[in-house]
Amino acid sequence: MGVADDNRGRCRLVRPVEHALQLKVAAWKSDRFLVHDASQSLGSMPDRFLADDIVLPKEAPVIIHPRDIEETKQEPRPLVLKRLVNIDEHSGRISLTWVRIWGHHDRVVNDGSDRVYYIVSGSGRFQVGEDEPEDVAEGDIVFIPAGTGYELDGEMTYLVMNGPAFATGSDRVLPAQMS
Repeated sequence: MGVADDNRGRCRLVRPVEHALQLKVAAWKSDRFLVHDASQSLGSMPDRFLADDIVLPKEAPVIIHPRDIEETKQEPRPLVLKRLVNIDEHSGRISLTWVRIWGHHDRVVNDGSDRVYYIVSGSGRFQVGEDEPEDVAEGDIVFIPAGTGYELDGEMTYLVMNGPAFATGSDRVLPAQMS
């Protein structure tokens, strides 16, 4: 496996790999670190990508210890969170946030990001799109496509992943549908 710079700030794969899960391409570009980690077949991956597409500041931690990150209150919502992987420190491609909630979360929509919720502990309910509210508990996963309104409530701890990364102010609050 190799990487070649085409002198326009782009990198390209110069040798295909059998197992794309093993593919990891990295190249230093000025003050940023470019990372590509393929999780699908090589055939579906573009053979070129821009350095600005996937960037990681050199000082950003690669190993993240949630215990070292301070909880942030999100008033008036009944929750605290830890931004583990975020747009400001890591990448615009993906974000990961640890959340503990004890009550109702406003109905919101994010037109720019798909979301995946993984319930770490506790239980609650999600109402996604026009579907009826559904109970969730430890180990459950909730997928919310971009542009889909949803709300939730309960006493639970969860991880929420956004792709592309969550940007502050990108959620729009909608009228509640869940009672």
